[in-house]
Amino acid sequence: MRRKDKEINEPEEIQGVLRKGQVCRLGLVDGARAYIVPMNFGYADNCLYFHSAREGKKVDLLQAGGLVCFEVDLGHELKSGERGCDWTMHFQSVVGYGRVTFLETDAEKRKGLEIIMAQYAPDTRWEFTDQDVHRVLVFELRIDELSGKASGQ
Repeated sequence: MRRKDKEINEPEEIQGVLRKGQVCRLGLVDGARAYIVPMNFGYADNCLYFHSAREGKKVDLLQAGGLVCFEVDLGHELKSGERGCDWTMHFQSVVGYGRVTFLETDAEKRKGLEIIMAQYAPDTRWEFTDQDVHRVLVFELRIDELSGKASGQ
């Protein structure tokens, strides 16, 4: 990281960004182009969990394999200044890499769905019908590499 003064070095702080984040942007490779998709997610045990329709461009790219990049950010606050170059943005962000595994069994998929729901409503217990579980694709991104950055925090 070029700006070492902005690097988040504490694993607990990086995990805090992942626990509090509301949107995770997945970066995928589409031939010679990048493809980025914002998604709801859940974070637990060094993994990110996502749900999706069973088909579509994102699914096709994920099934093609390869490394996935992701980004989560929070705490945005625009700070004005007297001159244009004095303006800045306060934030925290995490960027990482990993590989995706598609969850196959109902038990695995239910666990992934519970982790996703806990990201947004941690004190609520959720029920998923068999039909709910069968109609969605649930996948896990095991995190291989992480870095964090904070500005003005």
